[in-house]
Amino acid sequence: MKNKSWIRDDVIIDFKVPKSIANLMLSLEELDKDEDYGYCNYYDALDDLAKECYIQGALTKEQWDRLLEKYGGYND
Repeated sequence: MKNKSWIRDDVIIDFKVPKSIANLMLSLEELDKDEDYGYCNYYDALDDLAKECYIQGALTKEQWDRLLEKYGGYND
């Protein structure tokens, strides 16, 4: 039985994200479920990709921050 999660369930992503970010989010959900420490590498990739999407205008700074808040948290 899983005790901890890297994903914060209290942070809701209620905005449209580019497909590349959506795919990373799915991978993060799976890695979190499996308690796979490769999660950390995917989180870094999410941060890098979200930054690029922000620069290109596909995400706002607030959306980028919310993605990092959701996937960078740690729940008991």
